[in-house]
Amino acid sequence: MLLKALPIQSQHTNMAKKLLTGNITAFAKMPIRKMTLDHLQQAYTEFSQAICRSIGTDDAGGTPGTVAYDILYGLQSTTVGSAFTANRGAIYIGGEIFFVPAASFTISVGEFPILVTTTTYATGDPTEFTDGNTYNIHQIRTATIVSGTVLTPNYLGTFSDFTNKNLPLQVSSGSGITNGTNITSGTIFAKKDRLGVVIMHGFLVMNGSYALNQTLCTLPATHRPTANINCGVMANGGGGINGVYITIEGSTGIVKISGDPNSRIANNTIVYLDNIVFYNV
Repeated sequence: MLLKALPIQSQHTNMAKKLLTGNITAFAKMPIRKMTLDHLQQAYTEFSQAICRSIGTDDAGGTPGTVAYDILYGLQSTTVGSAFTANRGAIYIGGEIFFVPAASFTISVGEFPILVTTTTYATGDPTEFTDGNTYNIHQIRTATIVSGTVLTPNYLGTFSDFTNKNLPLQVSSGSGITNGTNITSGTIFAKKDRLGVVIMHGFLVMNGSYALNQTLCTLPATHRPTANINCGVMANGGGGINGVYITIEGSTGIVKISGDPNSRIANNTIVYLDNIVFYNV
């Protein structure tokens, strides 16, 4: 389903559009004209554009020539080798909303995941007009994720160009965050929201060979700070619970203990990396 956009110059009229029906009675019927239907379409189009911009879509206020590529919900994707999967969702592109079905396919050599438009018409079309001609008028357009290139017919955009505007936090863990060589167990999670705020939580267990400034874990580029940060965290080992200082390097994503005033680095020491918050933008 598609909510059709208006020409870019008419998107911002600073007016709320509605139909006034108070003069319609059993004895006074209102004729439906093309202007009436256009007015209704303009009303819901402007409403949908305003809602999309309220959650951070990048339409640049309707600047001519500017196109937004945003995922409104869903479309969480996974690529393993050439196997691509994504759940269903919706996208906003250049003032229009498309609903997108789930996808699962093998990416062909020389191609990549793209979105293409598919056009169908509601049951009951074509519709006969008063002049005797028939037309398909109840249009339904969807966007489908397929393997292709920018030259594929009905190409709408490259999937990787779309910015995820999902409100739920997106989790990077497991293969995304790697532990250092002197870490025996534990898992660190880094959750990133649509504004670029990253929240870390989890713990790591060190062996007796760990030393200051060695790697505890490494964050992926999508979930690391823009510059080095330093903070204190709790550690349990070496005689009790106390604090250590850690550094997270913005350029490499390496997380390390940079200071241990209480000699808490010892075999089986647990380091808690909870509620560390920073921006990745």
